[in-house]
Amino acid sequence: MTDPLEIALRVTRVFADLGIRYVLGGSLASTTFGEPRTTLDVDLAVDIQIEQADELLDLLRADFIVDLEWAKDEIRHRGSFQALHKASMMRIDIFVPEWKGFDLWKWERRRQILVDPSATASIDVTSPEAIVLQKLLWYRKGGEASERQWRDVLGVLKAQSKTLDVPAMEMWGQTLGIDDLLQKALTESS
Repeated sequence: MTDPLEIALRVTRVFADLGIRYVLGGSLASTTFGEPRTTLDVDLAVDIQIEQADELLDLLRADFIVDLEWAKDEIRHRGSFQALHKASMMRIDIFVPEWKGFDLWKWERRRQILVDPSATASIDVTSPEAIVLQKLLWYRKGGEASERQWRDVLGVLKAQSKTLDVPAMEMWGQTLGIDDLLQKALTESS
């Protein structure tokens, strides 16, 4: 198992089994709704409580290397930690947001994508609107220098142009202070 989506599916099955809500983001999400590109990691936002940490980490340990104390500390402080897939050495970045505001909106707008129709395996993926906004946030925080982030944004905007909820994106763009970047991306992608 070296396909990033298969690895993401393995992790998200554990979340689902434990009743932990999650959403796939990052480059795998932008590839789902935009232009394909290679990725070396999996980004997941999860709503895990510290009481669930031991059971989650026990279930992940069979296939993943996880620093248990670091993970628990990040769960307590709503930060992020990593798991490393043993067989492929692929990194899983696990973010533990507060699940309010923009983070909650991203989860509420998620899309369930059927990954393997024969096995009816699906995964919750960040919506195209939320992918665009999140990547624009990362682009801004990175000094607006990442061509990869910008290409991902344009790829999603072009591929999903007929179905995007632009008014919702504009509202969140203003709230997040990236409305100038959003307008530039919308213009450039049309």
